[in-house]
Amino acid sequence: MAKQPALPTTPPKGAPAPASYEEALAERETLVGAMERGEMPLDRLLVETDCPYLGEEPGARNEPAAVARTAAYAAEVWSVSSDIAAAQLATNFEQLFGTPP
Repeated sequence: MAKQPALPTTPPKGAPAPASYEEALAERETLVGAMERGEMPLDRLLVETDCPYLGEEPGARNEPAAVARTAAYAAEVWSVSSDIAAAQLATNFEQLFGTPP
């Protein structure tokens, strides 16, 4: 059996799916503020699709392509390129799960 990777001492942070909804402005402002203050650094972030019925807008179907838009938004907040954010997100995934995405 392969050796299990060590878990990070600080778990990756997450955001609720409704943060993308226009009605969830307060949640989005809290999330972006945490990112800007360094409380959610890029090396601690993972992005994922939550489920088919929690799309980017209420009533919209969620698709895996939404992950790319979320990663691009994180890159914008941190003022890095989408390529840098994507590479870091892949590293974060591999560090947590012990396998590349």
